[in-house]
Amino acid sequence: MGHRLRWTLVWVLVVAWFVAQAANIGGNAAHLILLVAIGLLVYELLAEDAPAA
Repeated sequence: MGHRLRWTLVWVLVVAWFVAQAANIGGNAAHLILLVAIGLLVYELLAEDAPAA
């Protein structure tokens, strides 16, 4: 479930970044949204899956 939640959050953040860019909201601070999404993707790559019970 955590995997799916993280991927959903990444997609929401990427869409929020595009919307912020299109609407010119937040100026350069809007790039922090994309930075958080990239951080989540890196975490997803490095996180180890819990073994199935």
